Amino acid sequence: MNRRLRYVLFVLLGCMGLALSGARGQEAGAPARPKVGTPLAWVRFEDASFQHAGEPYLWLGHGSLELTIDVPPADDHALELLWGSKNDSRGAVATIGGREIPLRSGGYDGFRWLRVPLPEGLAGGKYEVTLRPGSEKPAFIAAVRLSGKPAGGPAPDLGKASHKIAYFSREPFAEMNAVWNSDPPAPATPLADKDKEAAFRQAARNALRANQAFFRSRLFIDGWLKQADPETGLIPRNLTNSRD
Repeated sequence: MNRRLRYVLFVLLGCMGLALSGARGQEAGAPARPKVGTPLAWVRFEDASFQHAGEPYLWLGHGSLELTIDVPPADDHALELLWGSKNDSRGAVATIGGREIPLRSGGYDGFRWLRVPLPEGLAGGKYEVTLRPGSEKPAFIAAVRLSGKPAGGPAPDLGKASHKIAYFSREPFAEMNAVWNSDPPAPATPLADKDKEAAFRQAARNALRANQAFFRSRLFIDGWLKQADPETGLIPRNLTNSRD
């Protein structure tokens, strides 16, 4: 079964779940869930460079994810993420309408849909959503969808990779990358000897690459030092198995 067909089945099963959740009623004090689960907008990250269980995904450990959903907010909408897990727990923080919503799920291998609570009283003609890492292991996400009551007109083609959702994956260290990936400024007075001038210019470019390597290496070391045993100072072999 190819990825596109699997996603269509995911959407159809999710719609059935939304309908059943509305029919069964809600727990006391729980927010009302949409009774209708027609897909209104979605995006699958088919061009992502990472894959798990046959699904390409974006990893929040590489930076935040910004989504623009071109659908006017409504009370019957449901926002869901195709949330990945590798038999572990993953976390993220969603910002919607200026309000932060902590997210956490996992304990299985593969992907499952995770409902994101939408704040009440959202205004405007579209949703602006930002997903960023939280304090837990960063989440990885294969798709995003918005469901609700259809507005009428022809049904959208579920086989398309995206519909009414634009996204931007913000690379970490964006300001530093702008420096690392650019040429050093030219000197006010270049050397008369062209070979020496070229050597100095190359040395300046090498210095930027060295700065990037030291910067990232220091963050790598600091990250592992946070995992060190508080009594022995020993660093675990990995972050899941053999920690003792």
